[in-house]
Amino acid sequence: MVWWRLPIALPNFTLKLLPLSEAQQRIYKETGFLRELAFKAPPNVSKLEVKNFLESLYGLNVAKVNTANYQGRKKEGRAGPYRRGDYKKVFVHLTPPQAGTSHERREHVNSRGGRKSGGHVYCIKFFLIDSTGAEHLAAVGEDQGDAHYLYSNLPGFPGLFGHNKADVKRWLEEVQSRSQARAGYHLDVVTDPVPPEGSGPVALPSCVAYRQARRETPDGRHVVQWYLVDAVGGEHLAVAGEEKDTRDGHYEYRTQGIFESAAPLLAHNQTTVLKWLDSMVVHPAGGG
Repeated sequence: MVWWRLPIALPNFTLKLLPLSEAQQRIYKETGFLRELAFKAPPNVSKLEVKNFLESLYGLNVAKVNTANYQGRKKEGRAGPYRRGDYKKVFVHLTPPQAGTSHERREHVNSRGGRKSGGHVYCIKFFLIDSTGAEHLAAVGEDQGDAHYLYSNLPGFPGLFGHNKADVKRWLEEVQSRSQARAGYHLDVVTDPVPPEGSGPVALPSCVAYRQARRETPDGRHVVQWYLVDAVGGEHLAVAGEEKDTRDGHYEYRTQGIFESAAPLLAHNQTTVLKWLDSMVVHPAGGG
């Protein structure tokens, strides 16, 4: 029996990053992060294609994508008037990294890779983000020349060595949990009393951020929890999702406690949960 390798889907469009404005350059120098990027793309590119492309290839956390179609400008040439090709402007809104989370970045190293990697060698860097928003390089994945990576930790972090990216994700979660436990992060969890039915409108806490936590049940199922963080650092358990079966990857997310009474949510994907969390966070005026 002959086993065929599954085809690898690559994007068939190009994105050209438009120059940053002076305000964006100033914000990037101050914070190291941009909330919005603008690209020039072919007119047939969809929002979903752009979102998937940026998230899968560059590891960006895309909140939403807006587009605007433009007609090509009319020009005069030697052969007479003509019009340049139509194009589309794509405005990508990014979600800033939350404190106590991690993210990864794929970087090109050189062009002397093996045959399977298309002649290119890449490096995957994993960053942990502290309470001030600063990034700390925690682990690196080095391309072995055949599209397989060897992951290892940086000095100052617990030991990591392997070829499985899923193990790196679990390692990052464990490092975050240990760090939060040492900092007493769990002591700030607030239990909101649930009012009885028919008692009138429910007053929700004013929250400025949110964070994610993971744990495992005794039978091996994973649980994902989101806490809304108020202005004084108190954490309110807002949403929890639990695997239906052991390690099957299918979750059912529900609001918890006081949030179930005031703003109920039932979802089966994290995108819906993140949109709900973003709607519960008070954004500063002019924050974009």
